[in-house]
Amino acid sequence: MVTKIPSLYDGHEDYKIQYTFNKIRSILQKLNANINASSKFILLPFTFNDIGVPVISTDLIPAGAIIVQTVVEVLSAFDGGATLVVGVNSVPPITIQNQSENNLLVPGIYVVDNWPAATPGSGHAVVALAGAPTTGSGAVIIEYVPATYT
Repeated sequence: MVTKIPSLYDGHEDYKIQYTFNKIRSILQKLNANINASSKFILLPFTFNDIGVPVISTDLIPAGAIIVQTVVEVLSAFDGGATLVVGVNSVPPITIQNQSENNLLVPGIYVVDNWPAATPGSGHAVVALAGAPTTGSGAVIIEYVPATYT
């Protein structure tokens, strides 16, 4: 036999739903205000000439920053089995888009939603290309919120 334990909300499920809804709405409003007010972007163009020499941002992503998304746009196709990894050279370093999440051989836009990835330490965005291409170009856009969400 199962015995139901009485709840404060027994017979008042609409209050329970409203309370939960209000709590979620409050969190989303704070989050949306935080992201809209403080989103920052880093743009890193790259070409086949960057093989073996990482493209590193001049902007520093602060410790605790929330990486929202990473976008790789392949403008012109690469050849030679080119691959690309995007990361942050924090300590420890983090990868925010690995080579299986984009395809440099096919022009297009490759988006990774990183939320709620947070940087463990401050660092610069890094685009690392590998392979032996003789052609190709693209750009990486990283969106982040510089302060931790509270």
